[in-house]
Amino acid sequence: MRRDHGTETLPENGPQFKIDVALLKDTVTITIDTTGRGLHRRGYRAHVTAAPLKETLAAAMVMLSYWKRDRPLVDPFCGSGTILIEAAMIGRNMAPGQSREFAFEHWPDAPRQAMLDLRSEALQNVLEPLPQRLLGGDTDFRVLRFARENAEAAGVTADVHFETADARELQSKRRFGCLITNPPYGMRIGRDWEIEDLYAAIPDVLRHLPTWSFYFLTAYNGFERILGRKADRRRKLYNGRIECTYYQFHGPKPVIGQSGRSESATDEGKPTADAEQTTGEEVPAAQKIEAPSSPEESPVATKGAKPYVHAVGEAAFGALPENAQHQAELFATRLRKRAKHFRRMMT
Repeated sequence: MRRDHGTETLPENGPQFKIDVALLKDTVTITIDTTGRGLHRRGYRAHVTAAPLKETLAAAMVMLSYWKRDRPLVDPFCGSGTILIEAAMIGRNMAPGQSREFAFEHWPDAPRQAMLDLRSEALQNVLEPLPQRLLGGDTDFRVLRFARENAEAAGVTADVHFETADARELQSKRRFGCLITNPPYGMRIGRDWEIEDLYAAIPDVLRHLPTWSFYFLTAYNGFERILGRKADRRRKLYNGRIECTYYQFHGPKPVIGQSGRSESATDEGKPTADAEQTTGEEVPAAQKIEAPSSPEESPVATKGAKPYVHAVGEAAFGALPENAQHQAELFATRLRKRAKHFRRMMT
């Protein structure tokens, strides 16, 4: 200090320089932390739930899916809204670190003008709002308040909609959407019997969305057995220190009609026009999630709405196998034979 700095003391103020020292066998690695807070902290999430999902993991779940900015997206277990907020930022090409600072920006030799130019360029590259709002539901209205505040801090308030809703009541009239979610699995929140009842109801929910793609991150054992279908893809991901599996169930590819909008093929092979992609204002508590069609209309589905026919791609959840008709005819023939036998016995 005397030789290089001409002093015996250094002031304990000014910018922080964090030094990390790692020792592995006979090798010592010394690094300087240029970031400060972990890179997974985007800067918009002031409130988290009891089992928070890291922003980087939520973004990875979206990027590993087939979701695009013009497709519907629902998270029925949204919590503080991390998955939907990250999806909205990806869909609008928003730089993930634009809402936070980095440790090196306070250093005396930091390239300040270069950082200002980079931030300005990132803001100029942001795309217009999404064509339809991303929908999130949760049974706890308190965490939804956190989700709305986080969305506002991230600058995507116009792109997401949160409402109090039970995932078991989920329905939607929209086609070719994506459901991306991190449901509870009993390790940090929820009791075992509640989790079992919840997972047992998931297949019934998915049957109402036959043309959608589904993505679940969970550590629940036997998830595929409960759904009655093998995932198209499985990936090992860690939620904190919990080893989870990311189950990916791919729906049919959207059919693009002459108008350039997504259409769905029916049994007769004629296209059916897709639902309008309009948005609405926030609506109080409801029981089912659906994209709002006007400011006056509640963004919830009609309970009696019929699911769309799934005529392309793989069989939907709960659909009959290809040989179901043949098996039914064999069973009917057997019943007729047995009925004749019993009639002879009665006479």
